[in-house]
Amino acid sequence: MTRVRIDLFISLDGYTSTTEHAPENPMGEDWGRLTAAYAATRTF
Repeated sequence: MTRVRIDLFISLDGYTSTTEHAPENPMGEDWGRLTAAYAATRTF
């Protein structure tokens, strides 16, 4: 069976960035905090 892992989720309202985002850094300085909650849990 093939498994797919996604590194970024987008909320229903489209929120994908953290603080200090700019055109040259669109995901912000600390975007890893957005994915920390699901990366630490078991996924299917």
